[in-house]
Amino acid sequence: MRKLSKGLLLMFVTFGALVLATGTTADASTWHQGLPKLVRQHKLWAGKKGAKFGSAKQLYSRNYIEIGKLTEGKWKNKYYFADVLRSYYKNGKYEDTFDEVLINNSRYESDPATAYKKMGKHTYQIKSTLKRSGYPDQRYKVKFSKKNKRMNVWQKRLWNHIDPNKGMNRSQKRWHKLGQYHGIKTVSDDSLWKRDPVRK
Repeated sequence: MRKLSKGLLLMFVTFGALVLATGTTADASTWHQGLPKLVRQHKLWAGKKGAKFGSAKQLYSRNYIEIGKLTEGKWKNKYYFADVLRSYYKNGKYEDTFDEVLINNSRYESDPATAYKKMGKHTYQIKSTLKRSGYPDQRYKVKFSKKNKRMNVWQKRLWNHIDPNKGMNRSQKRWHKLGQYHGIKTVSDDSLWKRDPVRK
């Protein structure tokens, strides 16, 4: 009887450990509304490197990650996550072209709330909560390093609808690194239209 009790006790302990392990995994894989605090600590994240272009390389571009809240519509006061490319002259003055990519390729007014889940220590996956047929499901992976002063960003594009007329509409299996970003504390989005805040 004593041997049987020990066997049952061992079985319950093992089962309990499995339940706890499963619970931990489930929590890590759960999508949460909004953005992680580590991402929201700065409204603007600037890419480390700028790419030169133009006939005499008189221009260069820089990537930014912009964080903010929607100001109108049913998603009002919900966070957005925008991947923005802006161009500047050699002296850092703004050049009148830019490209912005929200998670679901829509505009600020209609972009839905974001969602995130934890992938590891200081590592998160971010996505849009909206699914649109014929449009990519843009995913971002962010990982913080150097005591959270830097953020490495990867991108992966998934498709919820494959259009046979568009050969490029295929989901990506691997993450593609965009680069390393650092937070800018005192610069607003509007100031980016004047000059590059990273250039001294």
